[in-house]
Amino acid sequence: MLDKLLLQRVKDCLQNSDSLPADVRDLLQTINTSAEQTGVEEERMQQGIHLETSQRIAKIGSWEMDIPDPDDLTQNRHYWSTETYRIFGFTPGSAIDNNSFYSLIPVEDQQMIKTVMEKALATGSIYDVTHRLILSGNIEKIVNERAEIIFDEKTGRPVKMIGTVQDITEKEKSEAELKLANEHLSTLFENMQEVFYSVDMQTYQLLQMSSACEKVYGYSLEEFKKNANLWFDVILEEDRHVIAENQVLLDQGKPIVNVYRIHHSNGDIRWMESKLTPTLDADGKMIRLDGFTSDITQRKEAEDALKNSEHKFRSLIENAVDAILVLDEKLQINYASNSVLRITGYTVEEIMSRGAFTRVYEEDKLQAREALQKVLHNPGKTIEHSYRQIRKDGAIIWCEGAAINMLHDEAVKGIVVNFRDVTLRKEYEDALQQSNEELKKSNGELDRFVYSVSHDLRAPLSSIIGMVELIEADASDELLLNDLKLIKDSVNKLDGFILDILDYSRNSRMDLKMQEIHFTELINDIVTRFKYMTPENRPIDISVDIKQLAPFHSDEGRISIIMSNLISNAIRYGDYTKPNPYIQINVVADAQRAMLTVKDNGIGINKEKHDKIFEIFYRVSKVSKGSGLGLYILKETVEKLHGTIQLHSELNQGSEFIIDLPNLH
Repeated sequence: MLDKLLLQRVKDCLQNSDSLPADVRDLLQTINTSAEQTGVEEERMQQGIHLETSQRIAKIGSWEMDIPDPDDLTQNRHYWSTETYRIFGFTPGSAIDNNSFYSLIPVEDQQMIKTVMEKALATGSIYDVTHRLILSGNIEKIVNERAEIIFDEKTGRPVKMIGTVQDITEKEKSEAELKLANEHLSTLFENMQEVFYSVDMQTYQLLQMSSACEKVYGYSLEEFKKNANLWFDVILEEDRHVIAENQVLLDQGKPIVNVYRIHHSNGDIRWMESKLTPTLDADGKMIRLDGFTSDITQRKEAEDALKNSEHKFRSLIENAVDAILVLDEKLQINYASNSVLRITGYTVEEIMSRGAFTRVYEEDKLQAREALQKVLHNPGKTIEHSYRQIRKDGAIIWCEGAAINMLHDEAVKGIVVNFRDVTLRKEYEDALQQSNEELKKSNGELDRFVYSVSHDLRAPLSSIIGMVELIEADASDELLLNDLKLIKDSVNKLDGFILDILDYSRNSRMDLKMQEIHFTELINDIVTRFKYMTPENRPIDISVDIKQLAPFHSDEGRISIIMSNLISNAIRYGDYTKPNPYIQINVVADAQRAMLTVKDNGIGINKEKHDKIFEIFYRVSKVSKGSGLGLYILKETVEKLHGTIQLHSELNQGSEFIIDLPNLH
């Protein structure tokens, strides 16, 4: 390649070539022509590089498409620039056709492209379409294609499309994100509870205000636009000074916060908080005011409630029966409630100056220190302790309290101790303990008495019964036999009374003894024991129906007492003047409970006396044969087993007792 200086010398020689030989002139002409052609090629090359670089930077490719036949676009030839190949994901220079192009386009976009192209071919309008591309790896792009139709000047037939394709993926995504952000911002602006606003301070015109103004103030946006001073007019007269006091700061360009009350349109008084930010020009003059106002009525009410609560709490603390101390980590008193004066006789100042252990009874100081050390090493755990303390007047009192380590709590930062004077309670407890000891002694004596009754009293009675029966065996005198019978009945009655006392003692003093109950065996034993106790051995029909559906657990001895009382009473108070006296015994037991029923057609009980028959020593009539303890013991025993008892009875109609006992397994 010739440099520019040499090429200029050649051109100068050609201009004065008349004096040169013909062969030299031809050579110079050849050199000049070659240099010009080389320059054109270099320029074209530079233009190509420039174009390719520009397309790459702008992400815009160019393309051409021949249109030999408008009715068949499948075989049309294409030209794509390097950037076009890159945008469509093809290797530059590779063969491409319409099928290659459409293979990248989602089916739902293909018909749109064909429709736009057909319209451009038919009308000669600009081909302009935006569509998606799905490249390898499922990468989605959005491109915009624009093209012009070149028509044959002679025939008017379209012969070529020349156009551009631009990758607008990032642009579309940015616009979509911006649109979404604007929508969110708009939604946020319209739905915020605070009122946002901007005011032109040159014209005092409202530039913008959110719709929350209607909720906060009760006035619409239009009303605020009509009356520029509406925001100030609704402020309570006594609160307007707040606005004037902070105006100086606004004029200096400083943001401020105003808190005041307003008259809401519905007549309510509401608390407002306005945060204002001024904008000043170069001369320091306010040109715009931006701010937002919140309804803080609930917050103010909560703050007032908290203040009242704190006042109430402090009043309770100061006037509580318990005294309260707060100690630091060195066990020095930082706070003492007024109750310490009433309990210890020392004022708050005296207590705080003397220390926590000054007046603790000497013998209890070590235990008190150990308890507080335990509190120190167990944060958050309540430690209870009792000790003796010496009052200011010298009296020794018992104190009981609890301490909790709250040094870790920022609101407390101390060990909280509360204590109370329990001297009277201690005296009562000591007296109660002494009474319990005496009661234990009395109970022991009672146990021995019951044992004596059981053995020492019943044994002579049994002897008397035996002697009476021996005399009866040898006697034939009716008067004597009648007297012997009276003696025997009296002895049996006394023995029954002793047995009732024994049953009562066992039920009231013995713990429950859990065991599986076999009702069939238990009931049959009781029936066998009592069936011959009818007056003059008169017959009575005793039927037993037992349905035990699951194992049942309770105290067998107490259930025996219950059933013995019911069955013996049914026999003792049977109406033997009736042709068919009977006793029906039914038991239904399952995993939850047992229903015990004893029904008879005996003499019955007047309804007016139903509430009294379970009272101790109560007898239905003077002819009653019992001690008056039977039904009382029955009721006490049922309650001991956590059961219930029902009575259905009418005079001369019989009685029915229903016992409901839970399964205690």
